[in-house]
Amino acid sequence: MALFLRLVGCSLALGACGVSANLRLPPQQGTDKVESMIRDSDLVDLGHGSPTRTLGELRLRPEACQGIELRPDYSQLRVQNLIAFLQSGGFEVKETRARGDLSYLDLMSSGGPVRLRVATLDSAGAAGRDLHQAILEHGPGSWGVHRSNLAVLAPIADIDDMLAFALKTRLACWGVLTVAGRDDSFVVPGGYTEL
Repeated sequence: MALFLRLVGCSLALGACGVSANLRLPPQQGTDKVESMIRDSDLVDLGHGSPTRTLGELRLRPEACQGIELRPDYSQLRVQNLIAFLQSGGFEVKETRARGDLSYLDLMSSGGPVRLRVATLDSAGAAGRDLHQAILEHGPGSWGVHRSNLAVLAPIADIDDMLAFALKTRLACWGVLTVAGRDDSFVVPGGYTEL
């Protein structure tokens, strides 16, 4: 019960838990390039497709993740695996450990720091469920990725800023990209996938 009350307290008073970064994703540069990296899920036209931002129809084009290994990874990952991936993409990352299974990563960007909440869970299934639940709790504009046993919740954003950031950082290629709808979450295919 004490742990539950502590978690509720953290949710209600984010500042008390060390969350000082913006809870919304800052406006992203490069939203004009998003259209060239997305398409619809029309199976009749696999070669081309038309750009769409409609959840349930949205798909990443193959070139969005070119050069990144997309085979499912079920090894036990640590937060350091994600930090190394982001640093290899040229991002400066600062980690703040909230507890043994939760870290905050601050990515330095032109619009200011972007804080990612990274939960370390026991399995890939648990990470997918955790991310799905967190997205539903945070509502429209919520999004994140999960890979193996790591679940990453990102700041709330509109679809263009979310896609620009997920593509610029290549998070959409590192983990399963999941986005909040009105009352459910949607996986965006075309990037990293786990079955």
